[in-house]
Amino acid sequence: MQAGLWCSLRCVLGASAVGVVLIGLAGTSAFAAPRSDDDDDRPAIPAAGATPSSKAGKVETESIFGFTEGSGTGEAGEREISYGILGRYRPRANRYGAVQNDLRFEYSLRDDLKLGLGTFVDGYRSARRIVPENDDQGAGEAIGPLRLNDPNHENAGTEDAAGRPILAPPLTRRSLVTGLSTEVKYRILELGKISPIGLAVSFEPEWRRVISGRGAGTSLIQFQTKIMADAAIIPDRLFIAVNVSWEPQVTRTPDGMTVRDTNAELSTAVSARVSEGLFIGSELRYLASFDKFSLSKVIDTGVFVGPTVFAKLSERASLSAAWSIRIGGKIRSEPDPVPDFGNVPDPTERHHVRFRFAYSF
Repeated sequence: MQAGLWCSLRCVLGASAVGVVLIGLAGTSAFAAPRSDDDDDRPAIPAAGATPSSKAGKVETESIFGFTEGSGTGEAGEREISYGILGRYRPRANRYGAVQNDLRFEYSLRDDLKLGLGTFVDGYRSARRIVPENDDQGAGEAIGPLRLNDPNHENAGTEDAAGRPILAPPLTRRSLVTGLSTEVKYRILELGKISPIGLAVSFEPEWRRVISGRGAGTSLIQFQTKIMADAAIIPDRLFIAVNVSWEPQVTRTPDGMTVRDTNAELSTAVSARVSEGLFIGSELRYLASFDKFSLSKVIDTGVFVGPTVFAKLSERASLSAAWSIRIGGKIRSEPDPVPDFGNVPDPTERHHVRFRFAYSF
C-alpha cells in the first residue's frame, strides 16, 4: 500500500511539474514571439469567457478549469452572483453521500483584487452500523437493505405474494450543515501581453456548524490559503493551470472535544476552447489530510481525475461542470468516522461532481 501511495503521489507531482514547466515554456515562447508592425492594426476579436467590460481578446480563466481555479479576478467594479452544487459520495462500509449548496457574491474592488462573501446549506446522509455486543472496537458492518424475514428483525416472516423476502430500506443517519465564508483574492501577475503567466493568491476563512442530525452541535473553523498559476499554451485556445492549497481547521464537538487537522490539495488542469464560448478539459488532483497543523503525519490521501466543461451562455451568464473520480490513494482504517463536514472534499470519497452557474453585472 505504501508503494502504491508513493506511486500515486509521484504521478500527481510529475503531472504538476509538467504543468509548471509548460506554464514556463508558454511564458518564454510568448516573450520570444516576434511582433510585426501590422499587429497593432489588426482588430481585436472578443474571446470566449470575457464579460462585456473585459478587454478585447482577453479570456477570463478563473472558472474554465473545473475544481482547479484560474488566476483571473475580473475588472474593477465587476460584480458576480454564483450558485454552485457539489455532490460527494463515499462507497463501501463507511459510505455516505453529501450535497453542498453554495450561494456566493463577488465584487472586484480593483482589477487585481476581488472580494467574496458566501453562504451555504449542506445535506449529508450516511449509513448506520451494526455493532455486536461483544465488539469493543465498534467495527461492525454497515447496514444495507434488511430482509424482513430475517429472524433477527422485528417484522420477521414478511414476504411478498410470490414468497420472496421483502427488503426494508437501509437505516441511515442524516445531517444538516450551514455556514458562512469570505474570500480575498489578489492577482500578482496578469495573464496577457505584459506577463505570459497569471499568478494569484487567495485567503478564505470559513465557519460551519452542524445544526441537526448526526454530529449536531459540531462546529468547524477553517482557513484556506490557495496559490493559482495559469498560462496559455496556445494563445486564446489552450490553457493550463496549477493550484496548491493548504487549509488548517479546528473542529469542536458537542462533548467539548477539539480536533485540529489540515487539508491540502495539489491540482493541475488543461482546458481547450473547442468553439466560441465552450471550453472542454481535464484535471488531475491530489488530496491529503494531515494530523494537526503540520504536514508530517498523513491520515488520508486520494488521487482524482476527471473531465471539465465551461460554457458561456451569454455575455453575462456562464455554466461550468466538473467530475472527479478517485483512482488511488490511502485510506485509514477507522470503524465509524463522522462524515467530513469541511470545505475541501475528503480524500476518501470516490466521486466529486460540481455544477456552477454564474451571472456577472
